Amino acid sequence: MNDRIQELCDKLADIKYITQQVQDELYHIQHELEEQEQPQDHAANFIRTMSLWLDRRAETENDGKTIEQLINEYKLVS
Repeated sequence: MNDRIQELCDKLADIKYITQQVQDELYHIQHELEEQEQPQDHAANFIRTMSLWLDRRAETENDGKTIEQLINEYKLVS
């Protein structure tokens, strides 16, 4: 009986160790994915907020300006 209990305890310790390794690996994968997504998220957020800014402005304020001019103007006010 004691041998069986010890065997189960050893298996449980192995499972706990493997589970920790998997969790560590998943954490590293998630961290890598977040680092890869960050520039895209920043660009998407910039475009979203600039679109909202353009929508709030009167159309005449945007007339005759290039996209580059609008972006530079937005950067100054944001």
